[in-house]
Amino acid sequence: MLQALNAGMAKLTSYYTKTKEIYSSLYAIGTILTPQYKLHFFSSKAWGTSENDTNWSDQYKETLRQFIAPYAQRYTQTQSLREDDLDALLDLLPHIHSDPSTSEYELARYLEKLRRKVDPLQFWKEYENEFPILSSVARDILSIPATGAGVERLFNSARDVCHYRRGRLSAKTVQDIMMFRCKTQFDIEIEELPDEDTSLDSIQEADEQREAELTTDIPEPISDGEDSEDNDPVGLIEHEFIMESQLPRPSIVLSTRKRQR
Repeated sequence: MLQALNAGMAKLTSYYTKTKEIYSSLYAIGTILTPQYKLHFFSSKAWGTSENDTNWSDQYKETLRQFIAPYAQRYTQTQSLREDDLDALLDLLPHIHSDPSTSEYELARYLEKLRRKVDPLQFWKEYENEFPILSSVARDILSIPATGAGVERLFNSARDVCHYRRGRLSAKTVQDIMMFRCKTQFDIEIEELPDEDTSLDSIQEADEQREAELTTDIPEPISDGEDSEDNDPVGLIEHEFIMESQLPRPSIVLSTRKRQR
């Protein structure tokens, strides 16, 4: 048993180490930006320290700090442009104390908050005014699909659009068609979902009514002869051969006139 467990751990480790090849440890950054985990995920006993006594919590925190530096610079430039346009208006307003908007301050305040089990995207939508820099980072990181299964299915369905008979479709047209197909399928799935306000009794009643309609509408049975003839290609061939043999043969008229020499 121990040998099997070690083999399984070695196999998982070979896959997990590939996540380090992802640019700037995006998996770790996405975990920190999840309000349910933050740095607590890397501080658990299961993580501990590495062979070279690396503290994963501190290391990934520093990785996140370096990753958000361009976002902080971009946010500062945007704010400076807005201040130039609104200087006159702000001068008319009473002095309002505003907290510093630096990325360091945002990160510290975010990590000090209690962990919450909530949808990460909904959380950052709610706190985008309080954490403008971190929210922009979260939108970019958390919107990345965790797996490629969805893209794989989309790629497989694209063969129905990118047919060899439709070779003159432009890239923009193919993109619009695929987006329309995905949206249409998504709308159908949403319509098939039961209403949240619908009670279980009403759902069960609708199912019973649907089953009753199906039982009353019974199609006419197919006769054994029709079924066998339609599904037996050999019988069809024999039937056609018999019908052709019964047809009258064309009469051949021989001329009695002698050929002139």
